Parts: sequence; C-alpha cells; structure tokens
Amino acid sequence: MIGFVAVAASVFLTGYGVASWLWERFDAEEEGPFERAAASVVIGAAMWIAANWILAITHLLTFTSLTIVAATFVAAAAATLYLRRFTIRLTKKSLAILPIVLWIVFILWRGTIVPSLSHDALAYHLPKAVMIMQAHGYETFRVADQRIVTLPANYELLLADVLILSGTDRLTEWLGTIAYIAMLILTGAFAERWWRADRSAIAAGILAVAATPLFLLHSGADKNDLMTAFLCGATLLWGAGWCARGGRMPLLLAIASAALAIGTKPNGAAVAVCLAPFALMRIVRERRSTTYRDVASTLIGGVLAFLLLGGASYIFAASSHVSPIGVQLGQRSGAGAESVTYGDWQNLWQVPYLALAEPFSRNDFAVWVPWRHEGWFWPRYEIYFSSAGPLFSVLVLLLPIAVIKLRRRGESATERNVASMCAALASIIVLPTDMRPLGFFAGAFIRYCAFVIPIVVCWTVVPACLYLGAPERRRLAIIATAGLALFFVVEAADNAINDNFAPLDYALSMSSDPTSRMPYFDKRRAANIVDRVAGPADTIAIDGAFGAWVYPAYGSRLTRNVVYLNRESTPDSIPIRARWVIVDRSWNVTWSNPRFTDMGKFWRYIGHGSPSADDVRLLNLLLHDTRFRLIYYEPRMNQAVFWRVGSGPSPPYAARAAASAARTRDAFSPSAPARISIETNRP
Repeated sequence: MIGFVAVAASVFLTGYGVASWLWERFDAEEEGPFERAAASVVIGAAMWIAANWILAITHLLTFTSLTIVAATFVAAAAATLYLRRFTIRLTKKSLAILPIVLWIVFILWRGTIVPSLSHDALAYHLPKAVMIMQAHGYETFRVADQRIVTLPANYELLLADVLILSGTDRLTEWLGTIAYIAMLILTGAFAERWWRADRSAIAAGILAVAATPLFLLHSGADKNDLMTAFLCGATLLWGAGWCARGGRMPLLLAIASAALAIGTKPNGAAVAVCLAPFALMRIVRERRSTTYRDVASTLIGGVLAFLLLGGASYIFAASSHVSPIGVQLGQRSGAGAESVTYGDWQNLWQVPYLALAEPFSRNDFAVWVPWRHEGWFWPRYEIYFSSAGPLFSVLVLLLPIAVIKLRRRGESATERNVASMCAALASIIVLPTDMRPLGFFAGAFIRYCAFVIPIVVCWTVVPACLYLGAPERRRLAIIATAGLALFFVVEAADNAINDNFAPLDYALSMSSDPTSRMPYFDKRRAANIVDRVAGPADTIAIDGAFGAWVYPAYGSRLTRNVVYLNRESTPDSIPIRARWVIVDRSWNVTWSNPRFTDMGKFWRYIGHGSPSADDVRLLNLLLHDTRFRLIYYEPRMNQAVFWRVGSGPSPPYAARAAASAARTRDAFSPSAPARISIETNRP
C-alpha cells in the first residue's frame, strides 16, 4: 500500500520536474498550477507507460525490472523536490473541496476491502493483466474473448504493474481513484486556460464534475473509461491551445495525451481525428515560418509516441490477422458473428435525450422512452449504465445560452471554441455505433463521451461563479459553492450506499471477512465456484466465450495455471495436468433470445436465450466422459465445473451434483446440442 503511494507520487513528481524543465527550455508560459499539475500527470504517465512498453515488448516485465524502474522514478522525484520549489497552498477556499477529499479516502479504503468487481474486470481487464504478468511481456493472447486479443492495453499494463509489484489485486481499484483525481485536476486546467478563473470558481467547477455519478462510481472500479476520458480531455485542452496559439509545449502535451488515449481505448482516436482539421489549418497559416526540421521532428515524435504509449498493441493485433479494434459479442451456430457495427444514426438524438432524462426518472432501473411508450432498462447505480447526473442535464440546457453570450469573450475564445467543437464532433462520431438489443447503448456511450462533462461545466458553472465573485455578489458566490458542496455530499452518499457492484453494506461486511472473494452481484459463475475448491497450484482448463469470467480461477495469489481451450477442444485435448474444467458460455443464454429486440423487453427476456452448438459442445462431451465428474451446473447461465476423477480427494458438491449430472446427461446426447426452452431456460 505504501509502495503504491510512493510510486504514484514519484511518477507525478518526475512528470512535474520534466514538465517544468520543458517549459523553461521551450520558453513557454505556464498558465497556472492546475495546468502544470495536469501536464505533470500526462508526462509522468507517459514516461512510466513508455518504460513499461519497452519492458513488455522485450519480455523483461518482471518484479526486478519494474523495481529498478520504480527506483529510478523515486530518485528523479527526490531530485525534483531538491531542485524545484514545490508547494501546495491551502486557503479557506480549499475547504470547499474537503468533501471530495473524504470521498477519496473512503474509496481508497473500500478498494483495499472489496475484491475486484464488475463483469469487464473479471472477464478481460484483469485476466489480460495476469497474462501479461505471466508472460513477462506483451504478445497476442489466443483466447475466446476478443477484447483480450484486439483492444489496446495501456490500462491492463498498469494493472499488471500493480499485480507484479504488490502481489495482490486489492489495490487495482486505486488506479480508478487516480484517474478520478486527474479528471478533477483537468477541470481546473480548463478553467484556468479558458477563463483565468480564480480559486473559488475553480473549486465550484471541480465540485460540479466530482459530483457526476458516472465518475463517482468509476473512481473505485477496475475500468479504463475514466482514464480514457482524462486523456481525451487533455488532448482537447492542449490540442486546441496549439491550434489557437501554437507553441511547442502544447503540441508535445497534445501528442502525448492523444497517443496515451488511443493506447488505452479506441474511442480516443475520435478526438484526435476531430482535432486534425484544425491542426491542418494552423499548419497552413504558419507554413512560411515552419521549417522541415519542425515537420520532421513532429512526425518522428508522433510515431514514437504512438509506438511507445500503447499503439504497439494495435500492431500486435494487426500482425495476427485480427481486426485491431474488432469486438465479437457472440457466435451463433450456423450464423455470422454478432459484432458491434456502425451506422445506427438514430442514436444521434436518442442517446442524448435518454442520457439527459435518466437522472430524473422515478425508477432507479429504467428510463421512460416516450416514442415507444415504455421504460428501458437503465440501472442508475451501475458503472456501465450510470449517467452524468441531474446537474449536468440542467447545465446542458443552459449551454446554448452560455455559448451565445461567451463564445467571443476573452483571449482564449478560439481555443475554447475549438476544443468544444472537437468534443461535439468526437461524440457524434462515437454515437452511431450499432448495438443490439436497441438501447444497449446506455451501457457504453455515456462512458465513451465522458470527456464532454468538464467542458460543459467550464462553459457554465465556472463563468457563473466568476460573475458571482464580484465584491457586491460575494455572498451569493459563497452560497452557490456551499450548495455545490452539499450536492456533492448527497450524490456521493447516494452512490456509495447504492452502488450495484459494491454497496456500502457489502463493503462493511467484507471488512470483517477480508479473505472472501465472492462478488456482491453474481455468485453463480463457474470460476467463483472453482476458486473456492481448487488448490493454490492447481491447473484449470477453461472453455469460455465472450464475457466469460476467468479471473477468479487464478486464485487470490494468482498462482494457479489457467489453460484456455479453443473451439475444437475435446476431453482428450484437455491437458492431463488439468484437475478442473470450467465451462462459462453465458452470453448467448443471457442476450440471444430473438424476441429481445430492445431494452424495454429486458425484464421479460434477459437470461431466456438459447446456447449455440459451440456453447454446449464440450459440456456435452464431458458429461459423457467417465474421466470427468460434474460438480456444479447452472443451466440458466450455462455454467459448469468438472473435476478430473482420480486427481485428488473428492471435491465438495460432488455427491450433490451426481443426481443433477444424471438428469443433465439424459438431456444431452454426445452428438447433439442441448435444447433449452426459451420460456423456462432449463433442460
């Protein structure tokens, strides 16, 4: 725990020292402490991730090498503290953000108590990190879940660092907390650059952003969306600044931020693409003063940044003859892949309306869709579906007035307008992604476009507080800031208590049983069952598909050997050393009912789909193979755990599962897939 804090602080301080040196070298003007802090985060993170990618590509990512890198950063941080003046000034105005500090303390505590949670964390974020750790580097991992194979890996590389250096996963959620703090720093940087805001206005803007339910939930989760949002926002901050005013430092920071964003999540490329036309306009205007050396150094720096800050993962994917960004959701027997495609143009108006209306819904699990006269599933306290909150909805309604009145005010008007237009265009690019069932976009687009939130706040809340900050209106400014602080407290408490994946009562119960790894929201997964009965050094074979939970199978100390079976695997091809076999193929059973066409039908058809032939092929064969004994079976989720007979003492559940196995075997023939009723979802 102390080591994590020391390394994180060293990365920040090293970034601060390098950023300060670069500003002096480029003779650039520093705008304010928040921009300096945001630059420190970006440069420090870029240096750390670049060092990690060098180690990962050369397969030298070990505890020893990471310790050397960490020690180097600690030494650089100590030199920064010695050579440069680094002070944090606290005033009475700083008391406004005290509730945020208390929230961060709570989230850090909760992160050390609860196990890693969320579907994505257990299905691909953490499993990919473990694969990187065990391989001592990065390669194309051949597994069923295409997200592990194709999506970029900056976040998973950081997770692997935590696992390698700490030997536990109880600190991985702290990466989300760091991203949350970075987003608040970025909000202050926007306020400084755009409005030359004082501390009172900056504090108000930070409180408004900090109270966003989406950010509150992600601040303690194993997800990369908050990290991506910060990097996309940083790209807009300095990219727009360079397009408006030029300068080497903004260009360097924009390139580093964009490369990091793209190397973390593919939607980061949308921001870079939208900035490109404005950057080209700047180049055309300044072509007479631009030298070939400037062009060459920028191009070379951009290529190196792409390769060392996450772009290498795209090259690995492309060289393995798979789509660099493709994600296959499921596979139906005799049909094509159900993939995320592009071109659902109605999302351009449906998503914004529903996202702004959801915070005012009286149902915590649904939002009313007026054009369909029904409610669609939209759980308010879940990290995937959460919204930007009621305050953001109100601010969006006020945004046109603010833009009309303030679009030309101040010397930063150009970069403010460029950043805002690019943010809007990037959102427009992302929104038409086609997801089914209709309305499933609720679990994606708010997260993907979260970089818009601080921009909207800095168009509305910050200038309003500057207006109220005049001496004759000072009392109103104090009341407004106090109101925002109270609003934050209410939102934070609400989300802490009702978090769908880690509510407060669950965190308190886990504090009395710190060795438990059972998640709050789904206890029927095969990997959770095998985690409770397998030995610390057992080998576990997994027959999985998209969304299979595999991370619990590695064990609390990540010492088990997990083998991923391919689609053609048979009982004979399962490694002889494998004592356990997991079948986790729940996606089609959960989502593939043909009547499940939109999220209004969620409550009727969720979990009432049918497995494909591939989903039950190995399960079918194992049920009829005397070398394996079924010890756990959950047909409603297509989950099963088999024990290799004679590989040790008879495991728990074996006797109880014998009768279930006999009934199941009658429903499964060796040559035909199981037929599961859509209505009952039982064999």
